[in-house]
Amino acid sequence: MAPRKRLNDDSSSSQPARFTKKAHESWYELRKEKNLVVEKIIHPDIDRVFRLTEAFRSVGWERMLTLSGEYFPDLVREFYANILNKEEKSRMVKSSVRGTPITLTLDYLREFLNLRDPRAPFTYTINRNGFVADDHNYDIEATKTKFGCSDMRVRDLGLRWIRARLLIYLFGFNIEPRASGLNEIRISDLYPADKMIFGLGRPERIALAPLILRCIHDVVASNRPDKNFVFPVLLS
Repeated sequence: MAPRKRLNDDSSSSQPARFTKKAHESWYELRKEKNLVVEKIIHPDIDRVFRLTEAFRSVGWERMLTLSGEYFPDLVREFYANILNKEEKSRMVKSSVRGTPITLTLDYLREFLNLRDPRAPFTYTINRNGFVADDHNYDIEATKTKFGCSDMRVRDLGLRWIRARLLIYLFGFNIEPRASGLNEIRISDLYPADKMIFGLGRPERIALAPLILRCIHDVVASNRPDKNFVFPVLLS
């Protein structure tokens, strides 16, 4: 996986105020030292061997592997600090950066990322009983057996499943970013990996735009110390 370039953010006295409310500035000050989970891009040689882009394309997520350009850490943090209604998990994110209003909606993300999302949002949260939301016929136990897993928190898929491990690694940066346990494989990761590799079950595509908005909302709604900022390249 290739590294990303981060740029410093030039500031001057003529620029608009950084924060739209005093409360947003306070929120920023409490969290400004948190890291960013930066999206990954794939080296062509790795992609050629393990067909990762092909796997992402099978569920309509390939654009998330081609996000290019630099990212601006301070501006990304300001975007999160200025998000309105941080406690409300809606299908829209409203914020501003240096006086410029920004609105992220499902339709905007679908158009910008050229997503082929199903019209009805689909989630794949898996509870401790193995139930997959919105895919009632999916047998998570069969998937765990297929990948050689038994625990709810899976630490090793074995050398046989290097492709699955790479896909799940990318999930942790580009799809549902997480700061802790980046090398740990969770049962909830096995569902999209299974669909990408084997193409089993319905629906054929998983809606990505709602996942992106949910992850952004999770950052601003959380008080966890390991809840870092996500999607810096996408937001930049």
